[in-house]
Amino acid sequence: MRNILLQIKFFVVAFLNVTYNFVPNPPRKFYLRLYGIKLGGASSIHRNCRFFHIGKLEVGKDSTINFGCYLDNRRGIKIGDNVGIAHNTKIYTLGHNIDSPYFETKGAPVVIENDVFVFANV
Repeated sequence: MRNILLQIKFFVVAFLNVTYNFVPNPPRKFYLRLYGIKLGGASSIHRNCRFFHIGKLEVGKDSTINFGCYLDNRRGIKIGDNVGIAHNTKIYTLGHNIDSPYFETKGAPVVIENDVFVFANV
């Protein structure tokens, strides 16, 4: 049963990543809310961004995530107010423990404080 639910989640995330690019800007914030993603006032996530999970992403007010970013929100991403994230930036919250012989997953939430600018291709 757990495997079936996991596959359903993968389909929902894939559907979000495909359909998000076709939603015009004014209703895009409401569309993301359907998937548990919270955007503050005057904040936006541009097209061609890729999400790795539904929910677990919170963006403060007056913040922008630009074109082509990867948002690995599997462990949670919290972005503050007045934050700019430039194009093609990748934010990962989950990886593998390279010191383990079993290479198990290891991760933690990412918090980006207020008034931060993350440059392109970081």
